[in-house]
Amino acid sequence: EDVIDTAIDMMEECNCETSCHYCLRNYMNKFEHQNLNRHWGAHLLRYIRDGEVPKLETSLGISLLEKILKPNLESTGGVESVSISLNKADDSLIDVQLSIAGLGVRNLPISVRTPLQIDDSENFIIEDYALKNDIPSIIRRFENEIIESGRL
Repeated sequence: EDVIDTAIDMMEECNCETSCHYCLRNYMNKFEHQNLNRHWGAHLLRYIRDGEVPKLETSLGISLLEKILKPNLESTGGVESVSISLNKADDSLIDVQLSIAGLGVRNLPISVRTPLQIDDSENFIIEDYALKNDIPSIIRRFENEIIESGRL
């Protein structure tokens, strides 16, 4: 248990975004560097130690949406601006508001989660891994969700 606690501390104390040579990277795993994620590693070790499925902090979800989704949506034709904020009614959700030319402002509540989380709600769900590694499919899902729900 001490080894697991030390590994969790090392991953949580690191200041890198996903992984670096201090927390996870080394020569032996050089072909997997793009797949390494210290947040997932700490979550997985906590799951092994405690048996509890970890949840992604909403603040980290907002940060990911601001850094990755927002610039990509703003470069989409017709989208004038994107606003991302914590949902006032449910602090596990993040509101993404789009200002769309000719259509006004549209809102979509989103749940950003880790692959380990099970979410049986009707909310629009984005896994943090997909957000970082497959933004084109996220943009397509986002557009389809807005169209299907009648919000576009």
